[in-house]
Amino acid sequence: MVNLITTTHANKRCQQRGISSDVSDCVRRYGEECYSTKGCLRYQLNKRSLQDAFSEGYYSKQTIEKASKVYVIASGEIEITWAHRTRKHFRDFQQQRGHE
Repeated sequence: MVNLITTTHANKRCQQRGISSDVSDCVRRYGEECYSTKGCLRYQLNKRSLQDAFSEGYYSKQTIEKASKVYVIASGEIEITWAHRTRKHFRDFQQQRGHE
């Protein structure tokens, strides 16, 4: 998921929500994909991808922790929007993976 096309809407949402370029790069690099609504995909960090990010040491601990709290919605190669994770999204992600 490294090379996505970012829409102006996604850029605005990153700015409005205080998501830095390092954080968005981290999610792009290590994010796990799961299905979202209307045929889109949601990319976010899970426990395994967090461990991978920490072990490689490319990003600072603070950046990785911030990246674990956001997600991106993408359709194909196009980023649609960025948002902060809520408990509801985390619960949905766990249920898709078979954890309850």
